[in-house]
Amino acid sequence: RLPGKKPDIWNAALDMASALCFNRISAELIAEGLDPCLGFLHRQHLRYMTLAADIQELFRADTERWLIRLVNQNMLRAEHFEEKDGRWEPTEEGLRLFIAEWEKGMQTCYSWQPDSPDRSIARQVRSLRLWLCAGLDPELYCGDGWTALTPRGE
Repeated sequence: RLPGKKPDIWNAALDMASALCFNRISAELIAEGLDPCLGFLHRQHLRYMTLAADIQELFRADTERWLIRLVNQNMLRAEHFEEKDGRWEPTEEGLRLFIAEWEKGMQTCYSWQPDSPDRSIARQVRSLRLWLCAGLDPELYCGDGWTALTPRGE
């Protein structure tokens, strides 16, 4: 993946999927009353939602699996993109298809997942808020399940 470069249709599709996931997480953080700009792992700089980027890493493999499935099932094809100024962008039809399939995928629980991505993102963000605000032990999404994180030494 070459973020923001879009030198081919597949990097453009990865950028779109990544942006949709990032925005979903950002909205969940705001809904839970957390500042998406105060992260742990990514370097903080003005107006970048580092906490959303931190949480997005937990869901990156699921996002990429979803995109690979879309391509392998021949739903997303080369004709859904067009080149503009050396960058690949979705056509209007391609964008409509992409977003509709994304929303369906966010509600679908695949065999390897403990729940739908939409519910898992909400659960991860809620767990983070409960840890930060109430001191409860957090849990971490691991793609195929959840891991309880307990303080060291316990």
